[in-house]
Amino acid sequence: MHIDRSKIEQFRSTLAATRKRARDLAANIDEYRQFPHSAGEATILFALALARSAMTLVGDACNPTGFVKYNLDGPVEDAFLQSLEWLVGRKAQESGAPEDRILEAHFASLTALNGAACDLINRAIRVLEGDETLDGREIKHGPLYDK
Repeated sequence: MHIDRSKIEQFRSTLAATRKRARDLAANIDEYRQFPHSAGEATILFALALARSAMTLVGDACNPTGFVKYNLDGPVEDAFLQSLEWLVGRKAQESGAPEDRILEAHFASLTALNGAACDLINRAIRVLEGDETLDGREIKHGPLYDK
């Protein structure tokens, strides 16, 4: 079995970018307490919970493929590719499924979990910026509204 390094690198960089967005949101949450946002405590706590959940989802996305947190910070190494090949081979023996189908399933779950993390981050930002309520309703602003 051959694993495409560029595809793995693309997944790694996508997960790293999502994790960075979630960390940046959590680290800079106090900026939303200030004008023009003036977010209340409930809004801040809600956004922090979503950012933390997004980071957890990124971690969960890493598990099936063998990515671990430090793998996201640098380029994909040969040792990681060999480890992934071994992991997929072992799962193929255990399940009887073809290796390419196992890899396809892992990458599909990675994509889905990363997408869910991005959705959480985007929702947190919409709430913090006053475009959406905590319960998900859109806030319609008049023509004179300016952020």
